[in-house]
Amino acid sequence: MPDMEALAAQIGAALGAQVMERFKRLEADLTDKIKQASIASVLIDREGYLVLTFGDGSTSRPGLVVGADGPEGPSGPQGPEGPAAEPVGRLVAGAEIEGGDLLLVYDDETRLRVGPVEGREGPQGPAGPPGPAGDASGLERRLAALEGRFVAGALIDQDGRLVLVCGDGSKLDAGRVVGRDGINGQDGAPGAPGLGFEDIACSLGADGRTLVLRFERGAEAATFEVALPAMVYRGVYVPGRVYAPGDTVTFGGSMWVCGSTTSERPGDEAGGWTLAVKRGRDGKDFAGPQIKVPA
Repeated sequence: MPDMEALAAQIGAALGAQVMERFKRLEADLTDKIKQASIASVLIDREGYLVLTFGDGSTSRPGLVVGADGPEGPSGPQGPEGPAAEPVGRLVAGAEIEGGDLLLVYDDETRLRVGPVEGREGPQGPAGPPGPAGDASGLERRLAALEGRFVAGALIDQDGRLVLVCGDGSKLDAGRVVGRDGINGQDGAPGAPGLGFEDIACSLGADGRTLVLRFERGAEAATFEVALPAMVYRGVYVPGRVYAPGDTVTFGGSMWVCGSTTSERPGDEAGGWTLAVKRGRDGKDFAGPQIKVPA
């Protein structure tokens, strides 16, 4: 029969190694994130600005840095008065550390919190005594339960309800997301009867071409006009008058038909006129009846 205590020790050691490996990966991830958010280097550029470089490679320029005052030199001759200088911004007057964060103090006593300050890594301490083997079965069950509750997908079923699909294949009903159809509204009161053929009156407009349709019943009335391009004789052409399509006039002994709205005289290329009946040749003068007398 196997030694149960030795077997339990082996299982505990194996589970402990797995748990320690997970904790080491978690610790490495947290350490990497802390390094990315921490200040990796600090320098002053050629323009005198303080440049902070973080662990993820991003940089920040909090402001100008003022160095220590040098020894006072001899006074030079007074120069001419120059134009008024434009303010160039706040100057960094100092720096403080508060709660592990670097604070830059400007000359107007305002402060800018730059971020956490990371100290140098100390030497590794001596290894501690091995701890007792723990039971990782509970931790394994919790991790498996957490992984199983992650949402892997979502869908809306035929009833309009949102269903969340978890990593372990289980489903959660999140509720209805599609509203139900509303109740049919009530019928309104019947409207007044519309105008029909018995209410129509037809007439011809003053231009001799427009057909006027008027529907009328009591105080209700509606009028519709339909312009028909029928040929209407307008007499002899009058200069300056506007003629509509279908108008016919007499000009120069010929009859012309208007094809588009125009005030030009017939015969012009852009006048919009079409020759309908051309003028005939003049007849010969009548010389009277001729009587032939037989010889």
